[in-house]
Amino acid sequence: MSGSAVRLLDRSERCLRCGGELRLARGARAPDDAVVGIAGASGPVGRAVASRLEGLGVPRRLVVADALPADQSSLSRALEGVKALVLVDFPQVSAIDAARAAGVERLVYVSELGADADATHTAARRHFEAEERARTTGMPATILRPSLHLDLLPTLCSPDGVLRSAAADGRVASVSRGDLADVAVAALTRDGHVGRTYDVTGPDSQTMEDIARHLSVASGRRVSYVRETVDEARESRIATGAAVWEAEDWSSCFGAIAAGEMDVVSDTVTTITGHEPETLADFLGRHPESLRHLAPA
Repeated sequence: MSGSAVRLLDRSERCLRCGGELRLARGARAPDDAVVGIAGASGPVGRAVASRLEGLGVPRRLVVADALPADQSSLSRALEGVKALVLVDFPQVSAIDAARAAGVERLVYVSELGADADATHTAARRHFEAEERARTTGMPATILRPSLHLDLLPTLCSPDGVLRSAAADGRVASVSRGDLADVAVAALTRDGHVGRTYDVTGPDSQTMEDIARHLSVASGRRVSYVRETVDEARESRIATGAAVWEAEDWSSCFGAIAAGEMDVVSDTVTTITGHEPETLADFLGRHPESLRHLAPA
């Protein structure tokens, strides 16, 4: 569509590396000399995937869509010559069609936990449509359905020490972006994952009250959980400058948690990568900067 732009990253951007430890799956290997594309490479998960593929010496092409929905013809041109593709942050059928038109022969699609036509989370509905298209293209594909990103949890708490959410008493087993990237790379570079759909979660399911307690312990400051309605969550997001559709995605994600649709714990990270998934305590210990906004005045 007009107003959307797709571009390849320049040399300096190709050198971006994600923070934290680089952990490659046991037995991981470069698939061959074919170029691997990473669509959505400007986001944190895309950067993490790129970093891990760089560690394996895999030739790669990093593709950025500056706006969504991405223009299908532009994306297809950007993917010409790409044989394997990791598709991140593209919950849309047109991205699947672009990959097929470009001749992509292997797809790892990063979807959303609970993806379904009737999902509460609006993004999960779009992801489900893209999943269905991926399954009908004939491309050998692996679909990953990650839970809420663990890395986001500290940002849910405002500087005044209040975690506001429409999740009610629902539970979620959040997964770190690093663990998700490890799974994506393993699914791409190891055999046995074509045609599979994996829920990708953290090791334990927690309420927002549990998360607030973890933030309190790690920050040394009392963090309280305040429940809000989905409508309140949407309006507060719009007040920050978010587009209406972004606010709908945000608020409905927590509505899905409240509805029990995110209360899933899988062993995917351990089974596929060979290492245990990161806990919230692990993450906060490794990333004290994530709590900087909660530092005492």
